[in-house]
Amino acid sequence: MKPMKLQKKTAKAAISCLLLLLLYGCASDRMVMPGQQDAGDDVALTDDHVWELADTGQTAQSDTDNIQQSTGTAGKDDAKQASGSRRLAVYVCGAVRHPGVYELAEGSRVYEALELAGGMTPEASPTAVNQAQLLTDGEMIEILTVSEAAEQETAQAAESDGKVNINTADADELKTLPGIGDAKADSIIAYREQNGAFAAIEDIKNIEGIKDGVFAKLEDHIKVE
Repeated sequence: MKPMKLQKKTAKAAISCLLLLLLYGCASDRMVMPGQQDAGDDVALTDDHVWELADTGQTAQSDTDNIQQSTGTAGKDDAKQASGSRRLAVYVCGAVRHPGVYELAEGSRVYEALELAGGMTPEASPTAVNQAQLLTDGEMIEILTVSEAAEQETAQAAESDGKVNINTADADELKTLPGIGDAKADSIIAYREQNGAFAAIEDIKNIEGIKDGVFAKLEDHIKVE
């Protein structure tokens, strides 16, 4: 009988050992030693790291775009300021309230210079100047009075009558007259230099070679002023 009991005890002990081994094995699978991470956690951390890298790349690209846009805007602003910093000086005179030299930005127009000069006086002729004209550096803007503008128009009309002023005409202009060649043109200019201006058109007969016959051809084409 004793051997049978002994066998039963031995079998129970073996079964207990097997159960303990199974339990220990399961517990080992669930245990994580300090400093170690579960394989699933490694995958999760790796995925998070990938997303962080992707976000960093997008942020860097966004920052680059912002820098390029800022640089482009700054370049345009600098160019605009540089253009606006160029100045020009003009002399405003005549029928204005405050004649003088004024500085304006490049690209300014006549009316802006007139505003700086206090505007036109009541006697000024507003149509005697193109107020929309662009200014140039060193330009003189003379505003005429109404009477001065009328005199100027009269003078311009007289100059357009087709007659040659023998007191101011050069050699080329004189040679456009009938019967006047190189020699006579030079004689007319020499006479003016020695004797002054002609007082009347008949005085041209004082020039050698110009007598009544030649004068008859000239009298409708010349004038003195």
